[in-house]
Amino acid sequence: MLQEHWLHSRDKYRIHDDFNLFNSYTKCFDDDKFDIPIQRSRGHAGVSIMYRKTLQTIIKEIPDGGNRIIGVLIKLAKPILLLCVYLPTRGNGYSRDDYQAILDELSEIIQKYNDSYTIILGGDMNASFHRNSSNTRDIDFKLFANEHNLSLPKLCKEQDTFFHFNGKDSSQIDYFILNTDIVTSYNVLTRELCNTSTHDPITITVPMEKSIDESTNSDNKCVRKIDWNKIDTNEYERKLSHKLDSELQNLDLESLDNFIDNLCEIVTDTARELVPSKQNSGSRTRRKGRVWPPHIVDIIRKEKHCFWKWKQAGQPKSKDNKYFK
Repeated sequence: MLQEHWLHSRDKYRIHDDFNLFNSYTKCFDDDKFDIPIQRSRGHAGVSIMYRKTLQTIIKEIPDGGNRIIGVLIKLAKPILLLCVYLPTRGNGYSRDDYQAILDELSEIIQKYNDSYTIILGGDMNASFHRNSSNTRDIDFKLFANEHNLSLPKLCKEQDTFFHFNGKDSSQIDYFILNTDIVTSYNVLTRELCNTSTHDPITITVPMEKSIDESTNSDNKCVRKIDWNKIDTNEYERKLSHKLDSELQNLDLESLDNFIDNLCEIVTDTARELVPSKQNSGSRTRRKGRVWPPHIVDIIRKEKHCFWKWKQAGQPKSKDNKYFK
């Protein structure tokens, strides 16, 4: 998860290009704006969630929230709602009302999914659980967390995550909070010289047990593109109309969101019902890829990490440089 990427909407592709092994779901501060180039302001804010392409069958991106909130549903045996947020900082024209407005958006999302999902909310809160002060953002954030039974994992230690440019001030304002503590590890990564951000990264580990249905689908079934030339379109239209009529009869404002979420599934499932079944032509055993010994895997991982640190340091060419060695 990423906060404050500062990208304009037109530059979202940069995240995907830099992390091409991942799918990226990104929101920018100007997603809902249109202005001519000479009037464009400097980029700010912005949030993004990246997930490995191998997990895309169990990830569902949700549209809820404004451009400071982004979330995905993770379809597991115990499903998870993962939310990423960048709450307004003090100054820069942001008032207490602005801060509370984002908390209100989060409240609506949490109330929508709280009964069925484990909620994991992470990001730059611009508020602290550990300051003993009259800071209004600290007060508002603590009240919000208590209202929704969100709390820090037991493994979260009191440790600064933000270091001001002035070199003097620091605080802990970046967190993961949950409605159920399922965290098995919680780490604030040690600062490195090549880290130009004022924030330190945080990593957590949570169990991800696939549901029986999802495991079966992902391991044994290949999702094929529907060949519309082999489908009776008149029968498809009849079945689809029947299903939609039954759904619309019970439609009200409270169920509108669920209807919209399920609409694509209704359309797709109806088409698949009419796809001619194929006889099993026999299965072939795939040859598995080479499995590297653990010590080789560890060497490769360390080599990649060293290469990354060398790039972050500006790709020095001097043999005396510690990142070149």
